[in-house]
Amino acid sequence: MMTTNNDKTIEELREQLAATTAQVHRYKVREALVNEARLLGDFIDAEVAAQMAEDSARWDSDAHCAVAKDGRPIRELLKALGAAHPVLTRSGNPEWAAQQSAPPPQKVELEGPRLEDLFGPRSNSKLANKLAKSDPIGYARLRAEAKRLRLI
Repeated sequence: MMTTNNDKTIEELREQLAATTAQVHRYKVREALVNEARLLGDFIDAEVAAQMAEDSARWDSDAHCAVAKDGRPIRELLKALGAAHPVLTRSGNPEWAAQQSAPPPQKVELEGPRLEDLFGPRSNSKLANKLAKSDPIGYARLRAEAKRLRLI
């Protein structure tokens, strides 16, 4: 039996539909994993957890939801991922917990002239010249900062 152009076109459309459907299902699985990881609340980065679990999940068209490839709910899949990789979780990562509980760094006020005193329309040229001669490297650093702030 000979295939016609219509048969080829139909077959190509079926292949495109199957590829598009698979892509939509992968997207739905990823979104479900990210949402579930956020709901669990223990993952430091829900996107990373979802990316790691993506290969172990599939879209169940009958139930219209993402499930683990072995049929478990994705919540259980993500909990197992967190247990296997505690560095991904807030509770299993002491470094992350220490960073979160540490007080924020205090802004240190340096003694000496402000950038506005050294650079810009109301600057003191004598003060700027004195600093440039006494500490050329510090002056260059302050000048670069003044340029970044568009004072000069």
